[in-house]
Amino acid sequence: MDQYKLKALLCAIETGSLNRAAEKLHCTQSGLSQLMNSVEQELGIKILERTHRGIGLTKEGKELYPFLLDMEENYNLLEEKTRRIREGRKRPLRIGAFSSMANLWLPDLLKEYRKLHGSLLFDIRIGTDLIHQWLMEGKIDIAFGDDRRCRGFSFIPLRKDRYEAVLPPSFLHAGQKEITREELLSYPLVMAPMNGLDYYLDLPEKKELSVTCDDDYTLLSMVKAGLGATAMPHLSLHRLPDGICCLSLVPEIYRTLGIALPLHPIKEAEDLAAFAEGLLKKK
Repeated sequence: MDQYKLKALLCAIETGSLNRAAEKLHCTQSGLSQLMNSVEQELGIKILERTHRGIGLTKEGKELYPFLLDMEENYNLLEEKTRRIREGRKRPLRIGAFSSMANLWLPDLLKEYRKLHGSLLFDIRIGTDLIHQWLMEGKIDIAFGDDRRCRGFSFIPLRKDRYEAVLPPSFLHAGQKEITREELLSYPLVMAPMNGLDYYLDLPEKKELSVTCDDDYTLLSMVKAGLGATAMPHLSLHRLPDGICCLSLVPEIYRTLGIALPLHPIKEAEDLAAFAEGLLKKK
């Protein structure tokens, strides 16, 4: 059974009507009826039961239906695989990454990887909450993010990234080295919604925020100006301005950073993931 016949048969089954199926397939009802007859002759089994209410599956058709769905999925996978083979390395490997991971990890990683794959091109997209959506929609081939945004995909954990409290010196006691969640929440808060602080700190519903901003460096400037305190992942604090204090949170809060691959990854993405796992876990 070729792909068109399979598509037409499943459409007829799903709509329960040859007329509605013909409309969706942009063909005549008589033509679709002849096609269904040829499918049944080809298989040697009566699949469709025609009644005045429409069409349904015969007993034999119900037994075959799961296999027909598997065939459709395999056809789709075959099309996707052949498309990727045709494209080859004409299009770049699409990488989605957190800004901090893109800035601190990807330059050295891709530099070393290109020594082995010099002809490979890279398209890097920076995002946080968009990572999951990009993977779902097939807009990226591989993601560098955390276990929360990459939930539901094949995830390779690389390291834990500890959250640290960030405050202006005026908020602190002399010699203070750590701060509890309750103490931190007693101050006005500035927050980047994208860094997941509300999730990890379990903020009270009535807790008001002094400033929200999705740019880490701008947020740090707000802390420096005394507008509030915050907590940020350690990896995001590589450009810490003078005049800001970082304290350990008690108890410790952390996110797990790693690599995520879609359900059906391309070989180039799998190769990069394996290379990155070996390289980054050594650091």
